[in-house]
Amino acid sequence: MWDWLTWGHHPKLRARQLSEMVDKLLGAGPQAGEDPFALSEKELKRLCTAAREALLKEPSLLEVSAPSQAVIVGDLHGQFTDLQRIFERLGRPGSDDKVWFFLGDYVDRGPMGLEIVATLLALKLLHPGSIHLLRGNHECSEITVLFGFCGECQRRSTLAAWEMVMQVFDALPLAALLNRGVFLCHGGIGPQLQHPRDVNLIRRPLDVNPCGEGLLTDLLWADPSPSVEGWCPNPRGVSFVFGLDVAQEWLRSQGLRAIVRAHMVQQDGFEVLGNNEVMTVFSASDYRESGNTGAVLLIDPSLGFEFVTFPAPRAASSDAGSPRLLVTAVAVDSGTRHHAVAADEFSSPIPVPYSPLAQPTEGVRLPLPHRSSPFAAAAGLPEAGTAAAVAANHQAHEAAGPAMAERAPSLAEQAMQQEVEEDHLVIQRVGSQELASLVRKASAGLHDLEALSGPSRVPSQPLARRSPAVA
Repeated sequence: MWDWLTWGHHPKLRARQLSEMVDKLLGAGPQAGEDPFALSEKELKRLCTAAREALLKEPSLLEVSAPSQAVIVGDLHGQFTDLQRIFERLGRPGSDDKVWFFLGDYVDRGPMGLEIVATLLALKLLHPGSIHLLRGNHECSEITVLFGFCGECQRRSTLAAWEMVMQVFDALPLAALLNRGVFLCHGGIGPQLQHPRDVNLIRRPLDVNPCGEGLLTDLLWADPSPSVEGWCPNPRGVSFVFGLDVAQEWLRSQGLRAIVRAHMVQQDGFEVLGNNEVMTVFSASDYRESGNTGAVLLIDPSLGFEFVTFPAPRAASSDAGSPRLLVTAVAVDSGTRHHAVAADEFSSPIPVPYSPLAQPTEGVRLPLPHRSSPFAAAAGLPEAGTAAAVAANHQAHEAAGPAMAERAPSLAEQAMQQEVEEDHLVIQRVGSQELASLVRKASAGLHDLEALSGPSRVPSQPLARRSPAVA
């Protein structure tokens, strides 16, 4: 009955079959998320089996020397149309000599996570040296049950499809080192990361504990902030917020140029801290209807950086009577320079040299930690809603600069606030074993699961017990 749980021998997928699969998937329209998934369970099983085997041959830390331009893609969250637009603009992996890095969070919240996962896995098998896939905090069984991907699989395919994809997620590498100068991961660094190659101490396959701690948790969950020094409690309730001072010291000690990560929605699709030292890239546009721009980061072999941005589709179509401007933002020595071009054009990639005069962009800031989070409680933060909490919040925003203290939060910042609150709730639920027992022990308590995740995310039958991962 559960033969799909056995990762045995399957006929090898040929290049022609993979190419046809990619063409089929990329041809999907924006409404395909309401339809049955284009690949059969058998096709998806063959794809996931081959991809898992290939991924497990790679180390947990990828060390990549890219002689040409590298493309860094941040969170996509099931928004397949954003991936289609990125490929239309920059070409598919394998179509030229670019090297692609995807920083995780492929699924959840958006309607077409299956298309994103299957497309990227097929491209990975077709062009293994041209595309590298890293793990994000949403590549986790508990998180996908709560935030939609499990429900998407049950609705559009089968629960077997969810299980197969989870097995692939357990095999994903965790970080990458590009041209011995740029450290790539989904979340960020943590106190236990003494050297990038410490990542290789983490054995895979690995089923992530969302409320865990240590190096793995920091790589997937940590956040940077220009408003703190050292290590700060993370308002998500897990891992840390690290200051620019910590990042700069770590980069100097390792002889590296920059940390590039994802994990935080940005109004302009990106954020740059310090001297191009900590960069956030977020590729899902109009995330949670916040109207934000999506972005990808281009890095040339000499470590010049350029962000290519993609406005939200609904914003681009709102001015039907006039040409819509698309913007490419380039981090340069005088700050961030924007080049506006016509709607059907994009600027050519322009490598930007390293400069000690670069200024940080104004990105989305994290809210203060929740008083009830374990880290916040240890830090002695005031209770939410009290005068002390209001004063602390005002002081934190003043420290971030007058502009942050005076202006109203953007829609992306509101979306970030909502996401942090949801993450905090999830960590509390998982930490109390309410959700973990349902997922890992195949509990039949679907009423409790519905109370946690909502009717649209509840599987129609109890989840099968997952095969144990190697710790």
